Amino acid sequence: VTPDEAALYRRIASWSPPGSDILANPWTGGVYAGVLSGRSVVFPHMVTTNDAQRVLLMRSFDRFTTDPAVCRAVKNLHVRIVVDDSHKFDVAHSSARIAQYPGLGHLATTPGLTLLGRSKTASVYRVGDCSTQ
Repeated sequence: VTPDEAALYRRIASWSPPGSDILANPWTGGVYAGVLSGRSVVFPHMVTTNDAQRVLLMRSFDRFTTDPAVCRAVKNLHVRIVVDDSHKFDVAHSSARIAQYPGLGHLATTPGLTLLGRSKTASVYRVGDCSTQ
């Protein structure tokens, strides 16, 4: 994590209430947002077993405003912040694993997100409202 990323991630605590969680691809520096902000992350480690809601967010988070099931997962997991970080871990050996998170791949164009802050490689967004119906 670069110094400007660390400063950005620390600011998350002022942008999200206690008990809210951060969504980020664990194969990026976004996983450190939890450590530096004092908030939990939905994917705390690169290698973990994910339940159905987490798998849905991995694949389809970018549809949270239009897909009631994705919206339900966002609400159930208390996701209030999402991090997009272009710094990937060990890209040469982890490209296939990074690709398992297509729902987190194009956050800059995902409807319902509000940019809160940016560093050279990371952007932090507030997750807007959605409907579970």
